[in-house]
This record gives sequence, C-alpha cells and structure tokens, in this order.
Amino acid sequence: MKSRSIRTSIVLSRFLPLAAIILFTAAYQGVEGPSRPVSQEVTFQSVSAGVTHSCGVTTAGKAYCWGGGTNGELGDGASSSSSVPVKVTGGLSFRSLNAGAQHTCGVTTTGVAYCWGLNPVGQLGNGSIISSNVPVRVVDP
Repeated sequence: MKSRSIRTSIVLSRFLPLAAIILFTAAYQGVEGPSRPVSQEVTFQSVSAGVTHSCGVTTAGKAYCWGGGTNGELGDGASSSSSVPVKVTGGLSFRSLNAGAQHTCGVTTTGVAYCWGLNPVGQLGNGSIISSNVPVRVVDP
C-alpha cells in the first residue's frame, strides 16, 4: 500500500505543473487587449517571461509588455491585460528587464532601476506596498 501511494505522488508531481499550465492557458483564451500592435520595424534584443505576462526591450531601448496586466504588470498606465505588446510609459530607455510573478523590474541605460506591478510586500523597491501600473524608481539603499 505504501509503494502505491508513493507511486501516485510521483505521478501527480510530474503532471501537476502541466495541468496548471493547461488550466492557466484555458483561463486566458479569448483575452483581448487594446489593438496597439508593435510595428514590424521593432526588433527585440531581449524578452523576459513572467508568470502571467512577458516583457521585452527593443534594440532602441524601449520597453514593451503583454499578457496579464490587471495588477499593472504591463507598465502602460492601465490595469488591464493585452494580447499584443504595449509600450511601457515614462519615456525611459532600458538596458534590461525582468518579468516577475506579477511585477516587472528594469535597469535603464543610465543604470537606474525601475519596477511596476503588484507590490503587497515591497517588490517594487520604492519604500511602499502600493502597486503601480507605471514604472516607479527603486529607492537608493
């Protein structure tokens, strides 16, 4: 009996992540965002995938995000999802971005860190626990 429950646990542990992905994908089927597609002339130098959203930096240093945005993860000033990339507000030029679970952080070309999105435990690094749908500067230590 014990080996049967161990075998069941092993099988479940292998397939639960796949089931979660399938359920998540099904939940986001039909999510429509604003019709603001990125120009075909935009070339991404890097892309980072979070849990519910993704973001990329273009070769010109501009940041775009897409996917789940109800917590401000997209940084476009809205709190809604988008099935196409939307430009991050603020006119900043980024060197890199990293999409977290429900927030995003980036380093500008001048070496300043900014974050946006969900912030219940201070993920944005700005000294508050208030979420932001636009980039906020990470405070100096």
